[in-house]
Amino acid sequence: DEFWCTPFCSSSSSGVETTSTTSTSSTSSTTSTSATPSITVVTPNGNETWEAANCPASDTCDSGTANSITWTKIGSVDTVTIDLYKAGKFIHRIRDTDPDTGASWIVPNIFITGDDYKVKIWSTSDQTISDTSDKSFTISSFHDTD
Repeated sequence: DEFWCTPFCSSSSSGVETTSTTSTSSTSSTTSTSATPSITVVTPNGNETWEAANCPASDTCDSGTANSITWTKIGSVDTVTIDLYKAGKFIHRIRDTDPDTGASWIVPNIFITGDDYKVKIWSTSDQTISDTSDKSFTISSFHDTD
């Protein structure tokens, strides 16, 4: 017996096992298991600065800097929710979205300036499938350039 393991498994957990042998014929069977679903925040993941736009609510912001919220996923994950946290406390639901698309968000000017923000991205069907920014990022106040 031989055992091959993908980067996402240990030799005792999952992978592809192939068996073959007899002197007159060769047979093989394959057993495969899917990877454990996971989400990993890519951006914002620490030290970014996002400037608030000159608008009071995220659904009415049509001008300002669009900030990318990105993640990777492994396995089957359905709709994800993106939440904003300040100093470890939930303060705002950014949106629910398709797990394969990423998101763009113009920050409304309803948040206190601070350098202690994080996003949490989680599966709406299984909240144990989630990740939070590794380090905090900054939301700065709107600066009128006129």
